[in-house]
Amino acid sequence: MKKAFTLVELVAVMAIVALTAHLAMRALGTLAETRKRTSAQRRMEEIRDGIWKVDSSGSASGFLADTGRLPRRLAELVEKPAGLGEYAVKEAGHGIYVASGWKGPYVRLEAGRGELLDPWGNEFLAETNALGFVTGVSHMGESGQPRTKSPPFSVVPPGGEKARIVVSADSAASMQVKCHFADGAGGVTNVTGQVSAAAECLLEGIAPGLVAVEAGGMVRGLALKAGETREIHLGE
Repeated sequence: MKKAFTLVELVAVMAIVALTAHLAMRALGTLAETRKRTSAQRRMEEIRDGIWKVDSSGSASGFLADTGRLPRRLAELVEKPAGLGEYAVKEAGHGIYVASGWKGPYVRLEAGRGELLDPWGNEFLAETNALGFVTGVSHMGESGQPRTKSPPFSVVPPGGEKARIVVSADSAASMQVKCHFADGAGGVTNVTGQVSAAAECLLEGIAPGLVAVEAGGMVRGLALKAGETREIHLGE
């Protein structure tokens, strides 16, 4: 005759099953949160690259490279802001052409969503500088947790978003140097200086991206990073 389970044994078995199920659910919940955190970080990297990216060859891309300015809101990465022209190649003069304008969207939206949301359904947060331009991005954190921000991904170095060029020359004669670049409004502008063997030329306030440097009949194309200072020497 088989011995039946006692009530105490049945309760013990049920407790073990319940504990095992509880631990399994906690493990699944932890795994789901880990996946969300990984997804949030990946999305922040996509947003950062959509604002500014330089590949291994030195080619620049993103909102900043195309327009010559940082976005004022993250929404500008997916919808063209008012007052900013469509992307086009513009003539800067003397047969020099510079690309300028909005060529987005720079970040893909997830299916069924019309805005940039993190895996918990919250909007990504834009980190802005004193001028109101986006310089980084962060997210609000885990669902149901205090709304504390994660460390931001900075897209602009401490020196700011503008680039500089230092030009030197072998020639004793003074010559004009121009740098043509996107002006941040869909057009093209330039900064000008003079260079000679006795004095080098510093061109400041250049929007990063693809720029054209013109001096003494020479035209040189450069891909400038945000905050970068590039040196150019003009030989005989």
